Amino acid sequence: PATYYANANEEILVVVMAEHIKAVEAADEILSVPGIDAVFIGPNDLHNSMGLKPTFESDQKEVVEAISHIRQTARKHGVAPGIHVLDAATAQRRIAEGFQFIAVASEAGMMLSKAREIATTLGLGSGRVVAKY
Repeated sequence: PATYYANANEEILVVVMAEHIKAVEAADEILSVPGIDAVFIGPNDLHNSMGLKPTFESDQKEVVEAISHIRQTARKHGVAPGIHVLDAATAQRRIAEGFQFIAVASEAGMMLSKAREIATTLGLGSGRVVAKY
């Protein structure tokens, strides 16, 4: 235990979530707190808090500006900016923008995508029996 307590602060990752427009508005104050390692943007919740339909991607000016503001403010304070995306292509674009902490899809989304790929490869489309018991 003594070793753990002596080193714990160096080994713990502190990630704050930015899922609400209020987090965007208070980004400078939040991200200037010492000890924060990363900020993670939840785009669906962010859209929803802005009165918009929840979605991962949007070209609406206010959303683009909000995400950019979080990213730039994080970098200013030495905090790794992160975001949740749907696919590898979007992850590559976000990396090019300067994001350092990226979640791609979800476990359920990845499993469903792979299952769809296998079913399609096997010619098992809509309305076709996949398994019979």
